[in-house]
Amino acid sequence: MAHLLLLESQRKNRSFVTRARPKRHFTLNESLKTLRQKFADVDTEDLDFASIDYLKEKVRKAKGFDESPVTIEQAVAAWESKKPEQQKEVIRIRRNQSVFYEGPRNFLVFLPRNIAITVPCHPESTLAEFKQVIMSHAKRLPNSDDLLERTRYIYEFFDCDGQICRIHDDRRRIEDLNIFYPYMDLLEPDGLQTELQLEEYIAVTIGIPLHKFEESLNEESYKFRLDMFESMFKSEHLRGREGLTHWAFPEETVIHNFKIDLKPEDSNEIYETDLEKLEFGDKDEENEKRAMERLRRKIESSQAVCHVYYRPDDTDETAVFAEIGENSHNGIRLEDTTPSQLIIMALEVIERKEKIEIKIKPEDFLLQVVGRQAFVTKELPLKKYEYVRSCFENFRTPTLLLRTRESVFAEYPTPTPVFVPSLIRSMKAIASETEALKIQEEEKKKIADLKDAVPSIIALDDDAISRSASLPSPAVADPMLGDIPEAKEDLKMNFWEIEEDFRIRIHSASHLIVPDVNKIYIKAAVVIGGNIITTMNSKMVSPSNPRWDSCNLDFGHYYKDIPKSAQMCFSLIAQSEDGETQTPLGWHNMRLFDWEDKFVQGKFTVFFWPFPNDPIAQQLLCNVYGGVGNEFTEADAIGRLDIEFREFNYTIEYPTWEVILKYGWNVITRQNYNRPEYETRHITDFSEGSENLKKLFYLRKVMDVKTITPEDQWFLWGARKAISKYFPSFLPLLYALPMVWKKRDMYCELYYMLEKWPLMQVDAAMELLDSRCPDVWFRECAVNRIDRALDDDHLQLYILPLVQALRYEPYSDNALSKFLVKRAMLNYRIGHTLFWLLRAELNYFNLSPTTTAIPQFCARFAICIEMCQRVMADYLPGIVKQVKLIDELTKINTDIKGMDPLTHAEVLRGILDEKKALLEDMTSPLNPCDRLGELQLDQCRVLGSAKQPLFLTWLNPQPLSRVIGCETHQIIFKLGDDLRQDMLTLQTMRIMDAKWKNRNLDFCMTCYEVLPMGKNIGMIHVVAKCDTLYQIQRKSEGLLSPLKMGKNMLNNHLHEVSPDTKSYLEGVDRFTYSLAGSCVSTYVLGVKDRHQDNIMMAHDGRIFHIDFGHILGHYKKKLNIKRERTDFVLTTHFIHLVTRGKSNYKRTYEYQSLRESCAEGFQVLHNSARFFIIYFRMMLCMGLPELATTENVDYLRESLMYDMKPDEAKAAFLEKFDKVVELDWTVSLNWMFHSLKHYKK
Repeated sequence: MAHLLLLESQRKNRSFVTRARPKRHFTLNESLKTLRQKFADVDTEDLDFASIDYLKEKVRKAKGFDESPVTIEQAVAAWESKKPEQQKEVIRIRRNQSVFYEGPRNFLVFLPRNIAITVPCHPESTLAEFKQVIMSHAKRLPNSDDLLERTRYIYEFFDCDGQICRIHDDRRRIEDLNIFYPYMDLLEPDGLQTELQLEEYIAVTIGIPLHKFEESLNEESYKFRLDMFESMFKSEHLRGREGLTHWAFPEETVIHNFKIDLKPEDSNEIYETDLEKLEFGDKDEENEKRAMERLRRKIESSQAVCHVYYRPDDTDETAVFAEIGENSHNGIRLEDTTPSQLIIMALEVIERKEKIEIKIKPEDFLLQVVGRQAFVTKELPLKKYEYVRSCFENFRTPTLLLRTRESVFAEYPTPTPVFVPSLIRSMKAIASETEALKIQEEEKKKIADLKDAVPSIIALDDDAISRSASLPSPAVADPMLGDIPEAKEDLKMNFWEIEEDFRIRIHSASHLIVPDVNKIYIKAAVVIGGNIITTMNSKMVSPSNPRWDSCNLDFGHYYKDIPKSAQMCFSLIAQSEDGETQTPLGWHNMRLFDWEDKFVQGKFTVFFWPFPNDPIAQQLLCNVYGGVGNEFTEADAIGRLDIEFREFNYTIEYPTWEVILKYGWNVITRQNYNRPEYETRHITDFSEGSENLKKLFYLRKVMDVKTITPEDQWFLWGARKAISKYFPSFLPLLYALPMVWKKRDMYCELYYMLEKWPLMQVDAAMELLDSRCPDVWFRECAVNRIDRALDDDHLQLYILPLVQALRYEPYSDNALSKFLVKRAMLNYRIGHTLFWLLRAELNYFNLSPTTTAIPQFCARFAICIEMCQRVMADYLPGIVKQVKLIDELTKINTDIKGMDPLTHAEVLRGILDEKKALLEDMTSPLNPCDRLGELQLDQCRVLGSAKQPLFLTWLNPQPLSRVIGCETHQIIFKLGDDLRQDMLTLQTMRIMDAKWKNRNLDFCMTCYEVLPMGKNIGMIHVVAKCDTLYQIQRKSEGLLSPLKMGKNMLNNHLHEVSPDTKSYLEGVDRFTYSLAGSCVSTYVLGVKDRHQDNIMMAHDGRIFHIDFGHILGHYKKKLNIKRERTDFVLTTHFIHLVTRGKSNYKRTYEYQSLRESCAEGFQVLHNSARFFIIYFRMMLCMGLPELATTENVDYLRESLMYDMKPDEAKAAFLEKFDKVVELDWTVSLNWMFHSLKHYKK
């Protein structure tokens, strides 16, 4: 106990509180605060405090170095006594660099989700390699399931200056990063959750996770994707953000003629519009006057009015309306009233009639089309709006709804800025890092040059050591190695500097799958579009030993004269024993310049694909329109060919556009230049009545310039300046001239003119986007003109061929893709349509999460879809819901097909009821102006046809939809049929209808929506209140319907469904005009297999065709005999209704009016025949069975009578019309047999 007492006494004598001095508090340095937080768990024994800036500042400045010999000797001795590792560490510390030793070094790495691991890493590893090691270690931990792909994360660390560094470029080496301590954070970039949500949506629409998609892109597609991002961000400022200019605000379609007239008002010279008047006559004013008179008569005879509704408390129950007629607006005709005038009149009538006071000002109202999400706002006469004009022409009442601007604009909030993904931010950061490194290296080089030659040991500067060690030794020639050229990537050469002829080498063929032939040879050609620049054939060899012993093919054509868009066409050709017959077996095309404008060099092995049956390719023995980047697989190949291009010691690049323009200017301005006169002459006299004008008038209709004489070709070239000024739409003719592409001087001169080429007609610009024009700059010019010429309404008509034209683009990065995405950003309806068309194309490729390489066209479509989704991010959840709707309906239809037909309806309604939340309340995929409300289960059923499609019905949630009898939306979902041909046919009919309306002809066309949504998947809009002719036949004739179809059948049916005589007479008028439109459109398109089940008649009198399984004259045959003998369907049943049952119908006014209306409609299409031929030529790439070759397209040339003069074409059509009427008994006979088939069932 003694020692305890002693300790207690000593403890009492201590006074810690009184003896402790108060410690002065110093503010902690900010860098130390950060370090203390970051390195809280780090053992300080491993920390080199000498490299901390704050501690450096506390050390007194060192005295100047004593340069006496003794001091130097001591310093040298002290330095040499250190170990090599210590020397290296001292040097790095003195140079303010990170501390590393050779060999692995453990790094402490912190990841999201509270994960910390120690990972060994070699200093020479790249960040990408190190990240892969990190993630492989992290995946072993139990809480690593939520970690993202490694490419998502970025590095953060402290450098030796105490600065926080974030590195995006994973290609950099760790030892180059100047890391202060082996500690790193892997961070999620800013906005990652937004980006993940966006990418999840995009993955649903594309069908593959976005990170997998990115990994499977080749270098060209990857660069294209980055350029699309950049283009998208540049165009964002053009987007309307509020009010009527909001990019998603749905304005009703306006009718106007978008013909471009460049002729000045005071000019007496002849322009291309004058040529049209010379050929087709100047009837625009006359047609306009006649159309307005006809419209006026219809309005007066039907006492047309316009109904304008108003909902005081925004409910249908309290809705009131104003009936605005001819006497409501102070002498202004109803069709000439503007929307603002209509609003004022409607408010006055409602206040007076309903005895209510409306305090809202007229200018605060907008007019919405009842039943649809479309508004009439522009200050144009009502007759200019397609909806109103169509109502007047079809004896219907335009029905509009007054809505306040505030309530409407609230539905269209300000669009959020396009989200910048981490990829783009990383690319920008990498660019900044690269630029900083370049500057740093330049500064180091300047410092090194200024330093004195002080011994590196004294200066502790291993820059001098490395420089002295890397000094080159005296050059000694090595006879074994000879001269070693520098790397090709380091040396570049302009393609135009090659002063020799183009040549290639053919080695051998292998894996040939060919018929029993004796001799084969290779045909090699340099082509651009359909023009063969030069061609050579190899020698004949046996197919059993197809070796050419390094056969050299010298084309005798200068390298520098080859245009950038040229490609090599190889054909494998078999020759008969007598040597007279040449049979092409296989083909392969490849570009001479890649996407980086680099000329191909070295050896290649190419695959031969089966030669097509196209007559042009068979004739040329060369598939000049085959394109490159095709979607054939190796399994489709019939052989391989080993070839070799000239190998240079340089990277050969094609000149830039600026260099080409400069050269073109020099060609034009050069004096006394040694060129033939026929290349340099200019034809300028194109006055009215001149021979030159007559010749140009004739040549303007040439579809293939190669078919005209060389004299005519040189005439077009001589007229190039006049064409540029007066006839710019003839540019496709100049482009197609064969001799232009054989000489650099000629095509560079044309390029120079192209830079300043005036606006041309849209139809002509479209001609430069098909397979015959692979030139990048001509295509870019065409896209630019289309962009400037087409408004959003008319672009909707052309969007289908423009999407198909993406297949003809020579490179992934192209102006057309950027144009489409830009216009999708500026108008939601275009974006909606573009998305579904692109997705339909995408679904024809086999994409899955296991895809390792995405085909070229597939990547092109997918990237465009991704960009569309990013610009429509605010509406992306709705689009994803539409995609999921299609997926669910596909599953449902697949399941139902295997069940008992008797239980189909019950099972379908049960499944739909379970998944109701996923299938309703969304924008209709068929039309963005329609909204699908609640699913009506009692009206949903499975149709009894072979494919068992689903008939689905949704409520229309738009206000007052019941007023116009549009309470529901009905859609057929079809699985198992390719609907692309139906879509193409109906879209062509829409273009026809637009051209007719531009000429003031309204044929009451019913072009219902059809939308393919994948391979043999699609939706069809159901036209309400209509019946097929067979259904009408069954109702009217009963049991005798198969054998009896009275000519008064349709007339009686229209009487039955019409509530009164006025409605019946209006229905007859609709029937007559719609019959004329149907006859002309089905004749031109060659629609066949017409029977009672694919011709429908609406209760308001309109007649229209459905099910376009056979077009372009593809007849159905029975025992090799054509079933149909007429060019279109026009039976006595139809004529009896047109003439209202009059006898001797051919002498009636109604019949003659129908005949003349058909002739007028045909003449309009004949005037645009070139466009329709080009339009279908562009569609050859769709792979439709009935549109596979140019022979199929030639059907349109015949049906449109392209080679005839307008008067001759009209007379020929009327002759066909009369013949159809005479042979109507053949149609009736076919219909009887069709009815018997139903009767047997």
